[in-house]
Amino acid sequence: MSVRVLIAGYGHVGHLLAQELKKDQHHVTGIKRSKQDHVCDQLIIKDILHLNDHDLPEVDFIVYCPSSDHRAHDAYAQIYVEGAKKIISHYQNRASKPRLLYVSSTRVYEQDHGQWVDENSECAGNDPLAKVILSGEQVVQDAALDSMIVRFSGIYGTNRHYLLDALKRGDGHLCHSLRYSNRIHAIDCARSLYHLMRVHYNEGLYIASDHEPTPINTIISWLSATLGLPVPEDMRDESSEPGDHASNKQLNNARLLHTGFRFEFPNYRQGFKHILQEEGLLPPPE
Repeated sequence: MSVRVLIAGYGHVGHLLAQELKKDQHHVTGIKRSKQDHVCDQLIIKDILHLNDHDLPEVDFIVYCPSSDHRAHDAYAQIYVEGAKKIISHYQNRASKPRLLYVSSTRVYEQDHGQWVDENSECAGNDPLAKVILSGEQVVQDAALDSMIVRFSGIYGTNRHYLLDALKRGDGHLCHSLRYSNRIHAIDCARSLYHLMRVHYNEGLYIASDHEPTPINTIISWLSATLGLPVPEDMRDESSEPGDHASNKQLNNARLLHTGFRFEFPNYRQGFKHILQEEGLLPPPE
């Protein structure tokens, strides 16, 4: 049966999700601040904060996945909190209430001793941007809608592979200390969102990250060997991936797996192999 889906924040993941939905003949509306290529049935070119009720169609699902242009408190607050409030205000009083999937981040977990983390783990409060994200999650939890919060780990994929780019430029570096990296391929981001739209028993909060939290130095060494490049000699205290803050944790994806979801790229090796094949750096799959 065809359903109606609103993707609020039609970026890279939103576009991949729309492609999956259109394969199954679902009706997709996207919201984007600027015009771009899309596969939507309708694209609303407008800032989320400036939406009016008549802009928004009746839908069965909302996927709220905008991204901030700046890593600053006010920019995050506009996106994660005020934008969510705006969308919710237009839908929670309608006769037909959609399910809301709110894309969050595992940045909210600040564990830094390599320990395992799941949906029940404490979210500390020292990172100001994490606080903003948690405030947005609370807005969603308080809404009169059936809602799911999906916390993605580090998203990588086509045109999103800093480690690979840095190694190819010759300016990659290792990390002095053991630092676990958690990631999910953008294709699996889209696939997991589509999967969760169809889950009947809703546990409310899901970590979406692949099966293998891995020391960042291991990933860099594997990429170097696969590409035939020297392992970087430079070592620094901070992670070699920008946007990766000081936390050091291993994310447990068991709750997502228990819904029946299966990853296309369950670890960094398979995900990066796909990227390298796309870029012609490895032979295509047989």
